[in-house]
Amino acid sequence: MALSTANNIFSTLNRYSKLTGLVVCERRCDSVGIPALSSSLNLSLGRIKQSFVLTDRHLPDMPIVYASDAFLSLTGKDFCCSNHLTYPGYSREEILGCNCRFLNGPGTSAEVLEEINQHICREEACTVHLLNYRKDGSTFRDLLHVSPIRNSSGKVAF
Repeated sequence: MALSTANNIFSTLNRYSKLTGLVVCERRCDSVGIPALSSSLNLSLGRIKQSFVLTDRHLPDMPIVYASDAFLSLTGKDFCCSNHLTYPGYSREEILGCNCRFLNGPGTSAEVLEEINQHICREEACTVHLLNYRKDGSTFRDLLHVSPIRNSSGKVAF
C-alpha cells in the first residue's frame, strides 16, 4: 500500500512537472521559510487518502513541506484511544517546517533511523518498520516507505 501511494505521488508530481515544464517547487513561503507548493499540486496531493509527508532535502534539516490529513490523524490529530476519548494531536502548522524526527522517542530504533538516512543520502527508496510517538506520547508502529521524488529533469525535488 505504501508503494502504491508513493507511485501515485510520483505520478502526480511528474505529470505536473511535464505539463508545466517547471520544477515542482520554486517559490519560498515567506511566513515559515519553506517551499510553497502550487495550488494545483496541493489539490492533487490532498486527494491522496494515505498517510504521507513531503520533505525538502535541499533545505537545512530536511523540513516537512506537506503533510496529508491521514498523516495528521495517524500522529494524533483526533486520535481515538482504547477508552474512546479523543486527544488533540499535531496540527499542520506544528508539523510544517519540522524534521520528521519529532515523531521519534526512546523506543525508536537508532539502527533503523541510520538505515533511512543512508538511503536518503544515496537517493534510494527504502521501506522499514519504525516505532514512533504521537503528541500524547502513545506509540504506533509505522510501515515507513521513503523514496525520492524527482522533478522533470530527474533531480530530487522531495
